[in-house]
Amino acid sequence: MSYTNFVNKEDIIYEEDLVSEEDNTEIYITKNITVKTIIHSLTPLEYPPTSEEGTAIIYHVEGWQNIEMAFEDVQYSMGLPCGQNKTTCTYLGDIAVIKKDRTCHGVKICEFADPELREMEHKSVDPNSDLRLRMSKELSTDNVNYNTFAKYLAAYKTECRYMRDGVQCNGKPILKCLRRHDETVPPSYFIGCTGWRMNEKFHRFISIKENVDLNLLQQLLNGLYEGETDEPVNNCYSVFSNSTKRIYCPHPHRSENTITQGKLMKKLCEVRFSKLIPVDIKSCPFVILISKGIHTHPPPPPNQVPVTIRTRLQELIHQANNDNTDVTPTHIITGK
Repeated sequence: MSYTNFVNKEDIIYEEDLVSEEDNTEIYITKNITVKTIIHSLTPLEYPPTSEEGTAIIYHVEGWQNIEMAFEDVQYSMGLPCGQNKTTCTYLGDIAVIKKDRTCHGVKICEFADPELREMEHKSVDPNSDLRLRMSKELSTDNVNYNTFAKYLAAYKTECRYMRDGVQCNGKPILKCLRRHDETVPPSYFIGCTGWRMNEKFHRFISIKENVDLNLLQQLLNGLYEGETDEPVNNCYSVFSNSTKRIYCPHPHRSENTITQGKLMKKLCEVRFSKLIPVDIKSCPFVILISKGIHTHPPPPPNQVPVTIRTRLQELIHQANNDNTDVTPTHIITGK
């Protein structure tokens, strides 16, 4: 049954023939900078979203004690290439602004990084993503193999402090057991020194608690560990800020039959950030952060406490000092 008899044939539009076109509208921030997305925010964002076409975050900073909070809370490392100049902001009504340009410096990852981490790109950060949860699981203290490898590395990185006739002991790490003849107390294990003699003090001593595979640890210390594969195990999910001074990943990794620490490698990025600050901030209490491009690395971990949290904590501490008779931990945390 046809329901289109009362409409001319040329006026009939078939849904299947409709092609949705993306909105290609460009929003001018300055005469030379355009974006596709505008976000308004009253609070600083630690991980500002970005896109190939550009994303601008407009912060309303009226009443803020420090307008730089909009930029200082960003967890991405930024720096060269950079630049600064005075220009006109079209979006805010053709007002004079100072534009500061910075480039994302990426992150550092372990040479044994998981392939997913090496190839990862992102435009926004989800703290509850599967990747974040996997990173937490890999480095969990419940991981017995991880704890065992960590103990082994700690033993070989710790020199024996015992001195005999002015010469430092060169004994090797060895697994030892402390127990009683009457067996009234369960035995305890520790990593000691092959150079130890009865009644000598200050030899290597590393206690072993729970979540350590003693059999695996003994194989490692005795040089009998054969590994599970001949290939390096690239499953590290450690990510560090590009500004870290670390040279090696702090976590143990398997490479054939050797346990080692991987070197940290830089994952560079070309996302550009632009900060626009009005010359007369009182008459125009807005600042803009523009990001353009896609991050070619995993999200960096938080490496600084947001200014808003630091400021609030300082206020609570000052308040506690002024009224310390009623202060409690709950009072400091909640402010009530």
